[in-house]
Amino acid sequence: MPDVKKVGLIGCGGIANAHARGVADLPHVSLVACCDVTSERAQAYADRYDVPRSFTDPSVMLDATELDLLIISTWPGAYVDIVPEVVERVPAILCQKPLGRNGEDALKIREWVAKAPNRPKFMEAFMYRHHPLTLHAIDLAKGGAIGDVYHIRGVFTQGRGSLQNWRRRPELGGGSMQDIGCYALNGALAMTDARPVSASAVGWINPESGVEERISGLIEFEDGTSAHLESSFETPRWRQVLEVVGTAGVVEVVNPWTPDMDGSGIRVFQEPGQRSSWLTFGAVNRYAPEIAHLLECADTGAEPRVRLDRTVEAMLTIDALITSLKERASVDIAALPS
Repeated sequence: MPDVKKVGLIGCGGIANAHARGVADLPHVSLVACCDVTSERAQAYADRYDVPRSFTDPSVMLDATELDLLIISTWPGAYVDIVPEVVERVPAILCQKPLGRNGEDALKIREWVAKAPNRPKFMEAFMYRHHPLTLHAIDLAKGGAIGDVYHIRGVFTQGRGSLQNWRRRPELGGGSMQDIGCYALNGALAMTDARPVSASAVGWINPESGVEERISGLIEFEDGTSAHLESSFETPRWRQVLEVVGTAGVVEVVNPWTPDMDGSGIRVFQEPGQRSSWLTFGAVNRYAPEIAHLLECADTGAEPRVRLDRTVEAMLTIDALITSLKERASVDIAALPS
């Protein structure tokens, strides 16, 4: 019988519930410890999901438990405090998106991971990337089914949230592109291996919240590929789009960021004659394969599906989009330091 993989979690807020359900769906994986700055919240989470131990200090939790995987699901502003404290003490870390408040935070995390003597596997938590629908869409785009990809369009919009939430607080890295537009950007980066080199954006910064709550951006990649991205806190309902355009066809993903919703699928148009096909996939708890994938990477040494360098490129791209919005000019995207 396989050994049970032990998972711990820091940050027992809303998204932590999804991670707990993901762990519960995996045989031979157990959530053995949780941690939150509020002891009552940590204990309530432990009671809800039968977690044996709860803590208020990450170091104390790691002293008391030997983990195979640590999930960080706090607000992103806390990552620069948590990651250096834990990175040398666990073999794998799944960190909730976005990777910090800005590109500077992401670069620090990249450096800490690179310098850790235990060489941990570190992955940003984009759960949709591990769903069979998404994996097949990437295979279609990169496998030549629609020719050479030259344009990608990604959209994620929704209504406003509370001013107290990090999503609408600039000091905590808030903004629609940070919160939901990062899905559209991540989707674009999944469809091409080219580096993003410049960004242009228009939109609106809400004077009440101080963050951009509506943005539309154009990304240019080093190979000439382009991506149009849109995110907003200003729409009365969710809008989700992922469209990949190639020289010989188009891939349209329905419900790309929540692929386990009813009606999700992939519509493919291919030459000759713009042949159309509709592909659907069974219901999958997308959090479970994400956790299973990172545990497997820790065991085998394989590179995680959502690569850390690509995540940092995304954060630098978001920085460039916000700068472009403020300065009303095209902005070069910083390259990763060697």
